[in-house]
Amino acid sequence: MLLAIDRGNTKDKFVVFDENKIILDSSNVPNEKKKFFVEKNNFFLDINEFFLVINKLLLHNKLDLTECVFSSVKSDEDNREFVSIASQYYNVRQITFSTPLPFKNLYKSDSLGTDRICAVAGANCLFGTNILVIDVGTCITFDYLNNENCYLGGSISPSFRIKFEALHNFTANLPLITSIDEVDLIGNSTKDCIQSGVINGTINEIVQTINLYKQKYKGVRIVITGGDGRFVCKHLLDGVEYEENLVFWGLKNIYEYNEQKNK
Repeated sequence: MLLAIDRGNTKDKFVVFDENKIILDSSNVPNEKKKFFVEKNNFFLDINEFFLVINKLLLHNKLDLTECVFSSVKSDEDNREFVSIASQYYNVRQITFSTPLPFKNLYKSDSLGTDRICAVAGANCLFGTNILVIDVGTCITFDYLNNENCYLGGSISPSFRIKFEALHNFTANLPLITSIDEVDLIGNSTKDCIQSGVINGTINEIVQTINLYKQKYKGVRIVITGGDGRFVCKHLLDGVEYEENLVFWGLKNIYEYNEQKNK
């Protein structure tokens, strides 16, 4: 079994794999347990306490686990502390830009986020090659893996929430909108106008970007993930794949690839 942890910009999440099945994840942990390791803002409250709670949950479910893989957008200092504590309980592998990958990475800088790396690896594991991965999360990222199993890069743009916050923070009177809902094209109040501009504009951006990829790469498959991915999928044509746990499948794919290489 494998504990996979994603330490992201907006929240910390984990799943437990038993071979090719997710048998435990942070979204279905009982509420009375969550308070021990998750703050109100969705980040781990205390790393020692987090692993103690995880081990209690595993023991309760009669699960034996020794392996852990994680990716993180946190600082190097934070990650060193995390590894130091996690290593008391598990054999730990951290996924970084320099970790060997099951595809060729043609990105030209080492600032590529591990969340993007893992999302591509997850799509590669589940869907193959010639894939456009769209992560609709804190940012909206587009990442392309071609037919030759080479990662070419992609693009980054502001998410719904970042656009809402920018309109509020960089103007004198516009309110902060937080709800992402269906909205008419024409708004008849300031709130409705902001929602129409941000929500409809962002969806149109995603649709047009997909169309450009389809023109350039025939037969490209589209895979959506991220916190707002399911909402976006409702506005796209049939044939788009949605996978909530794409990053975790990527963590597993990269972990197993390196385990095999080291045998």
